[in-house]
Amino acid sequence: DLRVLLAADAWARGDKALAFKEWDFACEAIVTGCKKYKDVDGWLTEVRRWPPRAIEAQRAFLERRPPTRAPL
Repeated sequence: DLRVLLAADAWARGDKALAFKEWDFACEAIVTGCKKYKDVDGWLTEVRRWPPRAIEAQRAFLERRPPTRAPL
């Protein structure tokens, strides 16, 4: 969770390079990979129970939307 959350937070702060670095680590270096973290409504909301601000930051990262809120 931490690497994906760091990616979402970096994206929210406008640090695209760090966001992609953390996301790539989660996708390549972690055994479970990043597939589940693309399932925001199921995995992050229902299973992992991320707080709403973190979920919105992850959605913004996945959709490559510009930051609209303060960092996490």
